[in-house]
Amino acid sequence: MSSLTKSNSNVTSSAWKKRQTSRPSVTVVILSYNTADITRRCLEAVSSSRGVELNIVVVDNASTDRSAVSLARKYRLRKNHALLNKVGEAQNSTKTEIWENLPFDYQEVANIRTGKLGRHQLHLVELHHNIGFGRANNLGMALVPASHYLFLNSDAFVKPHTILNLVKSFKTNAGVKSQAVLGRFRQQIDNVGVAAAQLYNQDKTIQVQGGSLPNLLNIFLWITFLDDIPFINKIWNSYQHHLADMRSLKRKKIAKVGWVGGTSMMISRSCLEEIGGFDPRIFMYGEDIELCWRATRRHWDVVLVETGKVVHLGSASSDSHQAIVGEIKGLKYLWSKHTSQTDFWFFRQILLFGIRLRIIIFGILARYGRQRAYQEALDLV
Repeated sequence: MSSLTKSNSNVTSSAWKKRQTSRPSVTVVILSYNTADITRRCLEAVSSSRGVELNIVVVDNASTDRSAVSLARKYRLRKNHALLNKVGEAQNSTKTEIWENLPFDYQEVANIRTGKLGRHQLHLVELHHNIGFGRANNLGMALVPASHYLFLNSDAFVKPHTILNLVKSFKTNAGVKSQAVLGRFRQQIDNVGVAAAQLYNQDKTIQVQGGSLPNLLNIFLWITFLDDIPFINKIWNSYQHHLADMRSLKRKKIAKVGWVGGTSMMISRSCLEEIGGFDPRIFMYGEDIELCWRATRRHWDVVLVETGKVVHLGSASSDSHQAIVGEIKGLKYLWSKHTSQTDFWFFRQILLFGIRLRIIIFGILARYGRQRAYQEALDLV
């Protein structure tokens, strides 16, 4: 752990151990980009959390609407000179261990302000430039040590016991690592490293998220729409969950899955120390899948937890032009990083075929916005 991580909380190592044995310590990282009003609603929801000790870190990714000023005035935040000095000292450090690329990212910090949010500590980190989802999250969690880290979208609103219930899912299912690596226990939840809350729309309907880790078969079924056929998605696990899958997973209370979305995702410090943070080379889209892929390879369980309602406003974003192009770009990077050249060649052929098919289908359906998005994505493959 870097010297910055050790010293920022003004807690000695002995006191840190005492904290861990009493109330769970969680660092909540919330990214803000031109979303001041929604971020305030998110913070008010987080501030009502019970049974946990929170350090809430809002990372403003160089908003252009004066979001940082608005939040600082609302919560009466003051410049944290001590933390800024530590950031300055750490810029030349080569000890990143958990959080890759940090010395470079520290140079993006323009200001840090700190104050109180109810019983919890609130930090506002202002950046010079928008450095993307993964790097901003890595920077946010590196500033404040904790036993667990929660990544929360600014448009996701938690209930008072949500964060505590997520922490409990790690303790309840903490098994023996030697058992977790054995194939016969593959379906058993015994070594939770990543947990995400079930998400709901504003009308209280369940929101689709997550799925199975991608492979050549489920990518082919997904890109060709074949996994939308009910009997097929019952035989093979889908790369992206369907609504029926979400209802089934909800009944289990806690379910083992391949990957979960970063909208409301928690990771334990022990898992983070082994696999590292988000890949800084991914600007947006696919970083949550990539992190879950690394966790699973190290025999950490990725689970979806029914914690109580977490309302997420961004359910429609998956239809946007940017999301479609970003997903294809993210999958391509994922495959190039984690698979062989042979697998990557087959993957490209599957994507090329499927994207061309989608361009034809969306043209027939007169959904020209999606058609244009896939035309752009085709050039990336």
